[in-house]
Amino acid sequence: MYRVLLSWLLAILFGTSFFCNASMAAQDVGLYVRNGTASLTHPVAGQSWVFDQSDLNLKVYNGTIWEPRTLPHSNLSGSEQPAAGNDSSQGFEPGSVWYDAVGGNAYMCTGAAVGAATWIQIGGSGDGGSVTNKLTTADWLSDYVVSGLVGSVPSPGSLSMTTSAGVAYAAGIRVTPGASTYTYAASSDTYDYLQNSGSINHDSVANGGTKPTD
Repeated sequence: MYRVLLSWLLAILFGTSFFCNASMAAQDVGLYVRNGTASLTHPVAGQSWVFDQSDLNLKVYNGTIWEPRTLPHSNLSGSEQPAAGNDSSQGFEPGSVWYDAVGGNAYMCTGAAVGAATWIQIGGSGDGGSVTNKLTTADWLSDYVVSGLVGSVPSPGSLSMTTSAGVAYAAGIRVTPGASTYTYAASSDTYDYLQNSGSINHDSVANGGTKPTD
C-alpha cells in the first residue's frame, strides 16, 4: 500500500503528494483468465495471453488483435480442480488447459506423467486449493501511482485536503480513485493507505505513535 505520513501540528500544516516510478510502464504481461479481453488495456505483442471465459479460447495478443490459439486436449467444463491422476492416460499433455467452471479457475498442465501429473493455476476467481497461483499482476508489478492522486495544500487554518483523481496499482490491481476531500486531526500523524478497492484509509495516531499496518 502507499504509505504517506502527514504530520499535523497545531501551528504547522503540511501538504503531501504521492510519488510514482516513472520508469515503470503499465503493461498487461502474463497469462490471465478474463471474460473477454477488454479489461487488458495495455497488452504486449507475444507476451500477453488470456484464457477467455466468454468463448473458452486461449488467445495471444499479436500487436493488433487477440488471436485464438489451438489447445492440446483440454477439459473446459470441469467441476473441480485437476489432480495428479488427470494425466497422459486421459490424453492430457503439457500445455493442456483445465477450466474448473465451479471454482472459476483455470489450470495448465506442466507435466503429464501417469499418476503424477502436475498442474499450475493460471488465474481465476477461486482460491485454487493447493495449486499455486502463477503469473498474476502482483507477481511482477510493484505498487505505484500512474497519474494523479496528489494532495492539495490546505489553506491557512484548515485541516482539509483534497486528493485529485488518479490511476494506480495496489497489490497488483489497477484502481482509479475519484477525487476526495478529508479533514485531518490536529496534532497527530495521519497515514493514508490506498486500498486495492480504490478507497483510501486515513489512520491517525498520536504524534510519534506506532505506525498503523493497513
